[in-house]
Amino acid sequence: MTIEVHPLSAWDDYENRTLLKFPEDRREAQRASRYLYASATKATLDSQGRILLPKRLKERAGIKNEVVFAGAGNCFEIWEPQRFHAYMEEAEKSYDQDRNVASRQRRQGEPEHDRSGGTEVSRAGDGQ
Repeated sequence: MTIEVHPLSAWDDYENRTLLKFPEDRREAQRASRYLYASATKATLDSQGRILLPKRLKERAGIKNEVVFAGAGNCFEIWEPQRFHAYMEEAEKSYDQDRNVASRQRRQGEPEHDRSGGTEVSRAGDGQ
């Protein structure tokens, strides 16, 4: 589990590209959409430019004292270091195959799916 952070200025685009594309008639899609919206949190920077993470998100992501910030396109992710390194090791094994599947999906116009395998979503201010 990771914490995904989007600038508030890009939230509408993220919502339109992902959350609003879930099929409304599927129970799984409704559950996923409801969970993501309920988990989203607006975060602000403190006077020293830090993001204060809510306790429930830190616990869900397994974060204790250290984190890894990873760029993820139009957002960034906050990971517990061991989980991040394990994920990257696994991703490296299937990178070529995953890249080819993603390229085919884009060419065929299929919707893109969340690449992180189940992220918490947190909204951050424009100063990310």
